[in-house]
Amino acid sequence: MGAKNHCVVLPDANKNKTLSQITGAAFGAAGQRCMALSMAIFVGRSKEWIPELVEAAKKLKVNAGHVPGTDLGPVISPQAKQRINELIESGVKEGAKLSLDGRGIVVSGFENGNFVGPTVLTDVKVKYTNSSRINKSLTRRDSHKSFTDLSSFCMIILGHQKIIPAKQ
Repeated sequence: MGAKNHCVVLPDANKNKTLSQITGAAFGAAGQRCMALSMAIFVGRSKEWIPELVEAAKKLKVNAGHVPGTDLGPVISPQAKQRINELIESGVKEGAKLSLDGRGIVVSGFENGNFVGPTVLTDVKVKYTNSSRINKSLTRRDSHKSFTDLSSFCMIILGHQKIIPAKQ
């Protein structure tokens, strides 16, 4: 578990099929599977599709996994939920735009559940630093635990970004 699966979206892709597949791959099984997609890189004009991806994610139903019609169930534990919420906050503090915030989801009948709704961070700046918590989760090979937690809720979207090397 903890694979770092990425998706590169080119502008000549079939938009509807691509957005449908990304939504399923990113948020299916609450992202808690080894093949969960947690990062998409939109190339060129395909970046214009991001608002439609956010809208598709907003339509997903968060509920207990056994309830018919549920698209996203709870994450594995209270600790995973807390870690996810901390990673979201860390991403925002590091300059990412929170296009869809899945924190604070309360599911009727399961008020104490470990629910985190679909979350989309955009304009993520990739920095290879020791202090960047979310970027460590995205880039370090030994961070499988935090990355698994990260992928369980979130679609990180990198647009036209620069790789910024850490200061020596």
